[in-house]
Amino acid sequence: MQNREEKNNKPLLYTLIAILLLIVVVMFFMLRNTKGELSTTVAAKSEVENQLKGKEEALNQANLLIEQYHRDSVALAGQNKSMSEDLISRKQEIAKLVAQIKSNKASSESPIADLNKKLAELTTKLAELEIKNEELTRENTTLKSSNSELNKEVQTLSSEKTRLKSLASRLQAIALKVESLKKKWLSGKE
Repeated sequence: MQNREEKNNKPLLYTLIAILLLIVVVMFFMLRNTKGELSTTVAAKSEVENQLKGKEEALNQANLLIEQYHRDSVALAGQNKSMSEDLISRKQEIAKLVAQIKSNKASSESPIADLNKKLAELTTKLAELEIKNEELTRENTTLKSSNSELNKEVQTLSSEKTRLKSLASRLQAIALKVESLKKKWLSGKE
């Protein structure tokens, strides 16, 4: 009897094994598809976060550059009016660029690349203006030093002139005395 029950249970057992195997295969495919979707979702999320970070970094850099340009423009205004006007126009351009960045956060990367290029150009121009300002400052210092040396030399020459005039007048007075003594001596000998 037990043998008969085993024969009756074999097809049921095979059917159960087949169903379990089918469930395992279906779950395997579902897990595989879920992993693919998960990796796609994670990659998309990562890409969006990277883009957002890039835009935020560009915005922060632009804000830092605005602050730097403002400080530099105030410092250079006293040195050279034309340089100051140029820096103010650059500052306004940067402010416009920052406004464009803020308004175009959700737009594509090409405007950001253009803005970064303009920022790089403006940074280069600012560096050139700073170098020119330093050269002018050094030149001014050199000229002041030369002027001071020339003033000292003028004072020295003026005091030397006064001394030589005094000496010349004494020599002239002595020459007159010698001349008159010479005449007396010559006239006394005759």
